[in-house]
Amino acid sequence: MLSILRQCSSTASPRSSRSPSSSRWSWSRRAIWLTVVPPRRCVKEASCEKCKYPVAGLSTWTCPECGSHLLAVGIITRSMEVRRRGGYVGAIGGLFFLLLIAVIVGLSIVAATIGNSVGLLGAAILGQTATLTPASGAYPPLTLEIEQDWSQGVNRVSAVLRSTPASSPTDLRIRFSPGATITTTDASGGVTQTNLDKEALAAWLGPLGIEAATPGVQTEIGELAGYLQGSAAGGVMPTSADLQSFSIGALSTTSRPVGKNEDAYFWFLAAMWSIPAAGLILFVLFTVLIVRRRRKLLRAADTTVPTDYGTSRPDTPPIVCSTSTPEP
Repeated sequence: MLSILRQCSSTASPRSSRSPSSSRWSWSRRAIWLTVVPPRRCVKEASCEKCKYPVAGLSTWTCPECGSHLLAVGIITRSMEVRRRGGYVGAIGGLFFLLLIAVIVGLSIVAATIGNSVGLLGAAILGQTATLTPASGAYPPLTLEIEQDWSQGVNRVSAVLRSTPASSPTDLRIRFSPGATITTTDASGGVTQTNLDKEALAAWLGPLGIEAATPGVQTEIGELAGYLQGSAAGGVMPTSADLQSFSIGALSTTSRPVGKNEDAYFWFLAAMWSIPAAGLILFVLFTVLIVRRRRKLLRAADTTVPTDYGTSRPDTPPIVCSTSTPEP
């Protein structure tokens, strides 16, 4: 855990460019780090609070290093310095925040990838139909149907262009993945995909007895091809601005939920329950590790090693715990 925190701290971005969410993320890591990691420059014995000069064994209240009065600036010990860094509340709170974010991300991924496929998130397939009446009058009205399929967790758009109100083998089926392609199926079941352009639309209208070389029909084909290559890929129905040479009829909308897949439903529930359970287990485990590590640091800080000053200092008791003023 310490190596992960150290790596995250070393790759953190500058404070000035952090967003509020990244600041909370950084605060959580820092709270854990300060609680379980001792300071790099920690005093080993009672020292001056201002300059960290060791003052144990002195017979005066004046620091020999910086000249400050020890009663004014204070005396710091290793135990005090370790206790000033971090704490149980901050570390456990930061751990809870990090695991909560991980659980939320995990649940979001499961809901986006599996949720729609089991029919749990409402209408998964949306169909929109409109009638396109050409201004040239050279051919009957066309029926445009666009379908948005969310069964795989992403929006898969397809379109069908019909020369008759009902479905027929002459329908022009279009897939958007990612470009617009025409999907045709022959008598043997073979599937062929070709790019959608003005030439492809003209070739589709030809067998229907429509003269595509007429100037008015060419304009309509160009507008229709431009729309299908553009906004139709996002599931957007045409407007008068998209098809100026067509009269667009009333829009009808249908929606149906995806049938529940029992196997996917089982794994969906298993994931939705196991992710929070794993987060709870990790929270308990890392909380125990933080508490044990913190107690170990405090015990090590409370353990004092007598220092042999030799003849460099007067052989007088230390004044760290003294509350009386020495006599002049």
